[in-house]
Amino acid sequence: MRCSNCGAEVGRSDRFCGSCGALVAQPVAATVGAPVAPGLVQSERSPAVVWPSPPAGLAPPSMPSVTARERRHGIVGGLLGIVGALVVLLACVLPYSSFASDSGKVFYSFFNPGFEGGLWFAAEPVGVTVMGIVAALAIVISRRPVVQIAGAALLVGIGAQTLLLFIGYLGSRLTVEIGVAVGLAGALSLAIGGFIAAIRVVRAEGKP
Repeated sequence: MRCSNCGAEVGRSDRFCGSCGALVAQPVAATVGAPVAPGLVQSERSPAVVWPSPPAGLAPPSMPSVTARERRHGIVGGLLGIVGALVVLLACVLPYSSFASDSGKVFYSFFNPGFEGGLWFAAEPVGVTVMGIVAALAIVISRRPVVQIAGAALLVGIGAQTLLLFIGYLGSRLTVEIGVAVGLAGALSLAIGGFIAAIRVVRAEGKP
């Protein structure tokens, strides 16, 4: 190659002309300006690297969206869980059984079991109520499927356990009172709320 200033012969690795001292222009790399295959984009920082470009009219894949109906199902399930937990707490205050004594009718409830130190008998239903409300709020507030399905499973489990608890009082030799009916309604509300919320999460996650 020759010097662009004086025309003297210079080597390809020379930076300056040995005759006039001018800076020798280096040849452009063969990769720069090379034809790029269709559908590929040439990188500005590294001309030799090409990146595939998406076909025209094809949008990038997106995460499954939750429809308004599915969102309503989650809210309904969570609200049923909250209502069910509060109804169970009310059932614990109301009498679940009674019997007639010489001094009159005696009522028993979780908060008044009729024996010394029996107030601790109410610890379980109170704990169930708190767990039910926490699980229902997790379903309504959280957007993470793992949290929602865990809350739904907890509601179903609590509802089933509470349902069996109050069904057991139906076989009592004492007179069954309104607290049992209220407790059964609350337990069903807990279980149904968890079931609805679980179906909503499964359907949303199963969408393509």
